[in-house]
Amino acid sequence: MISSNFEFLKDKWEVLARVGETAERKVYQNPNVTISEIRKFAETITKYILALEEIREERGTDQVERLRVLFYDQIIPKEIYDLFTIIRLKGNEAVHNPSYGEVNEAKALLLMAFRIAVWF
Repeated sequence: MISSNFEFLKDKWEVLARVGETAERKVYQNPNVTISEIRKFAETITKYILALEEIREERGTDQVERLRVLFYDQIIPKEIYDLFTIIRLKGNEAVHNPSYGEVNEAKALLLMAFRIAVWF
């Protein structure tokens, strides 16, 4: 079996490893699912970062607000903030439009998610 690029997260962040692997597996068959899973991956990482930094999240907080807080408090650098933002925008499009997404875009977003995972 081919291993996932996100396997290095498995020991400490099993949920992230699983979501990353699912995104990879679907890239050619269903890029929309890949993009949606990458969005879930990015949102999960931001929630973990907030928890690790002991920043309390209010009920109903969305990804825009999470990213704003993390960037404003200088917890995530601009490059990582920008990657999260691209994933958020493309992921929203994929979630709300089932026909959205092409293989090349899904692969590019996978690479962005991997970059975030390595930084994390």
